[in-house]
Formats: sequence, C-alpha cells, structure tokens
Amino acid sequence: MVSATLINVLLETWCTDNSNPSLDGFTCFNLLSRKVKKAGHGSGGISVFVKNDVLPGISRLKSHTHPCYMWLKLDKFFFGMAKDLFLCAVYAPPEGSPYAEDIFTTLENDVTTLSLNGNTLIMGDLNARTGELKDYIAHDSSSFLPLPENYREDDCQPRRNMDKKTNKFGEKLIDLCITGGLRILNGRTVGDLLGSCTCYQPLGASTVDYGIANLNLLPLINSFQNRTPSIFSDHSQLIVSLMCRKTSAIPVNLNALPCKFSWTSESLSKLINILTTDGTMRNILFLQTTHVPHTQLGIDEVVNRTSSLPTELSSKVCRVQNKNRKKQKNHGLEDP
Repeated sequence: MVSATLINVLLETWCTDNSNPSLDGFTCFNLLSRKVKKAGHGSGGISVFVKNDVLPGISRLKSHTHPCYMWLKLDKFFFGMAKDLFLCAVYAPPEGSPYAEDIFTTLENDVTTLSLNGNTLIMGDLNARTGELKDYIAHDSSSFLPLPENYREDDCQPRRNMDKKTNKFGEKLIDLCITGGLRILNGRTVGDLLGSCTCYQPLGASTVDYGIANLNLLPLINSFQNRTPSIFSDHSQLIVSLMCRKTSAIPVNLNALPCKFSWTSESLSKLINILTTDGTMRNILFLQTTHVPHTQLGIDEVVNRTSSLPTELSSKVCRVQNKNRKKQKNHGLEDP
C-alpha cells in the first residue's frame, strides 16, 4: 500500500543520527527521535516518505519546527488546488511519559498562522482520547448576537467514536479544533463513518490516531480510511484521499517578435483611428462575445486571434525596426 500512496507518514520510528531510512522511488523527510538514557532506542521520531513524482511540489517548513511534529507544504499550482495545503505529521508522547508535553498550544499557534495562507491537515498519533466530545460549538447561531457579517456559524455533522473514554489530551485536542476551525475526520467521513478504534493493545482498543482538517478543506476530501492493523504495528493505517491533480512544468517555446516596435509622438492618434476601423473592431468583438467551443480547434482560433492582434496594431501605429539589422562598426576611418 505504501507504493500506491503519494505521501506516507511513519511514526515512532526511533530514528537517530545514524539512521538513514530509505524507500525506492521515495524521498524521506526525517524528524529524529529523542535519546533515551538506559535504552537501546530513541523515543518518538517521524519519517515522511514522499513519492519522487510529486517531490517538486512539496517542501518542508523549517520555520515551524517542533520535536513532536513537522509541517510540509503542498504547492497549490503543482497539485491544481485553489490554496496551498499545509500537512502536519505529528506524534505526541502519551500522558505519563517522561517526554509528554503540551504540544497543543504550539500546534494551535502554527495552525492560526498557516491558515492565513492555505488549508491545514493534521495526521498522526496524538494519544488523545476524545470520546463523544463535540469538536464544534453546538447550537451556534448568529441570530441573537451582534456578530460580524462574515461570521460563519459553527455547525457540523456529528461524529461517531467507538472509544467512549476521554483524557486530558483529548480535551485539549477538542479545544484546538474549536478555536482553530478544525474538524476530526474520524467517524464522520466516507471510509470511517462508524469511528473505528485506531490502537489495539492487550488491555483494550482506543482511538488515539486522527485525521484533522480545516473547514475549507473538507469538500476536497474524498475519503478517510481506517485500515485494520497489520502484523507490523498495533495501530491502524489511516489514509486520506484528496481531490487534486498533479501538474508538471511544461516547457513553453515562445517565438520572438520579428521586429522591434518603438512608440512615437504620432502613435496615439494612429491607434485611436485604427481602433475605430471595422476589421479591428470585429476582431475585438469576436474575443468578447463569441462562444468558443471547448475543443482544440476552438482554443487554437482564440489563441491565434489574440496573439496576432497586438502585432498587427503595433506594426500600424509604431515605428518598426528590423531586429536583424546590425549596427555598422566604426573602425576610426572617415569618409572621403
């Protein structure tokens, strides 16, 4: 399944300075684990494998760094989206761990800053149990309070969760969702409408791994899959499918203008006179009013008319200079 996905987030990798994780056809963004005294491995660690086909459209945000998470930017032009997408891969040590800390405050600050420039998606193990707590303001209404005109009422489809318990991290995660305008994908998205558990331990199952997206990103999410754990992990594999299209840089060969046009003192009056002629007005009106079929022939016709019009007008109103004309060199000889 790894080879079929474009971005793969691996958590608790225990990678240290000497580790060099690799995968054929992928480039790895690595967040090293913390060293643990009297232990043969580190604590935490995140590795994000990006398929080389889409690597030109993805970059790591070094300005937003934290020992427990990393941010990646997905370029809107490369993926054909209206806004950039900021992806956060996160692993929060569980409550009671010597490395446990409140990452939700710094995460909220990052979400607030990055949401000004694009959409946000958080994926990972937050060790937060949210039970059936609402990640939005219930019964929110702007009918009885003098709120701004652009205020968006906080309403959302309720989510389901097979794990009914909560903890402090879960409450902090809910606060982050409400203040940051985020929604938990678990339990309300196609692929996981029942809110299946994500972590399976000998003492029981729980939901601690999440996909979380901002409101504007929700219409672009096709599905959120919660796959059964494999023999390699006691956590479920979470897969988010987004509506986007990968684009590539297409080399454009532009033909140079055949000559150089220079604006003169008479060019303005000439341009006004030419714009009133029937032929010029027909071309302009064609571009403004004609319905062009969405075919290759229709597009070619519009491109030809659009590209030829500036050249035709310039040749009639400007002084034309041949580009191929070479300046005569003065070798210090005078004419007899």
